[in-house]
Amino acid sequence: MINRAHSIEISTMPDLVRLAHEVAETGQPRVLREHGAEIAVLSPVSPTRRSQGKKPGPEVVAAALAAAGGWKDLVDTERLKAEIKAARGSRRPPVRL
Repeated sequence: MINRAHSIEISTMPDLVRLAHEVAETGQPRVLREHGAEIAVLSPVSPTRRSQGKKPGPEVVAAALAAAGGWKDLVDTERLKAEIKAARGSRRPPVRL
């Protein structure tokens, strides 16, 4: 089970906002200290949590649908799978076409 941290509104804390944006952009966490003692870690939100709830726009959906079936009649998929298996060193014999 994932523990979710409690949210804190920081829009009225400009120094913390700047630091939070820096952490988000670099992807590198920062250790927060007070008088030399480490008291907290500011970490970027993982990409999966950051993108939750966002749906692709209509142009992205349209592009994905337009690409569907783009290799049809251009690639022999069974032969391609057999070649990939052989290249990976599969111990199972490749399908003979």
